Amino acid sequence: MTEEDIVRGFWFFNPEKEWPPKKVTKLDEYNGGDKLNLDITQQTNLSAYQQTKLVDKWCDTLPKLSKVKYLWFTSKVNQKTFDTVCKMPNLEGIWIKWSSIKTIERMVKIKSLKHFHLGSSSQIESITCLANMNSLITLELEHIKKINEFEPISKCLKLEGLAIEGSMWSTQEIKNLKPIEKLKNLKYLSLMNTKVLDASLKPLLKLEELKRFDSSLNLPSQEITSLKKIKTLEFGNVPAEYLDVKIQVRNKLKWIK
Repeated sequence: MTEEDIVRGFWFFNPEKEWPPKKVTKLDEYNGGDKLNLDITQQTNLSAYQQTKLVDKWCDTLPKLSKVKYLWFTSKVNQKTFDTVCKMPNLEGIWIKWSSIKTIERMVKIKSLKHFHLGSSSQIESITCLANMNSLITLELEHIKKINEFEPISKCLKLEGLAIEGSMWSTQEIKNLKPIEKLKNLKYLSLMNTKVLDASLKPLLKLEELKRFDSSLNLPSQEITSLKKIKTLEFGNVPAEYLDVKIQVRNKLKWIK
């Protein structure tokens, strides 16, 4: 991961680099490249029948798109569409704005997957499959409110970026951060709008490569102060008074374009 990836996140919007590319709705709008940005649901100009047919056409096509490495969904994703995506042969990254999916179990079929962002998905019932996703480098999960135990993530030993976050209006509960202490390669961690139920940041002190930490900071001040022991920490939203003067949190952001 580059320093920009660490500071801004792997999926940070960068239109100059076509990241993501222009939105596509119809099949003939896809140019055959390795990046695809789909906007195929919530089309106000289509009837319910037409909407269903459009999604069905894409579900028939997606498994055949062997050139696509990075896939964005900028509208709501249902279970059928997600399961179809899991049949795509060479995917390295999936970004989903929000979804109604209940299970991500079929993800294990995507052996090439390195980057996964799952936006607000309150119906997710299990993340056990993540224990078998050891190719992941970045993982971002938002508003999966039925889950507060994140032990499966401890098996993703290649992770360099991790986000477990609530939505704008809902706080994500996390039982504890023990699973994270095993992620020795972790360089950025975001816990925005979360509540850590045991109120402890001690597991983070074992992360010897952590450079960025963002949190809702609704923790005891002594826990936040303990972060000064992480000498690699350079970026994040932790108030400077809690940290050593050597650590200038966020200051480098203005130099990264």
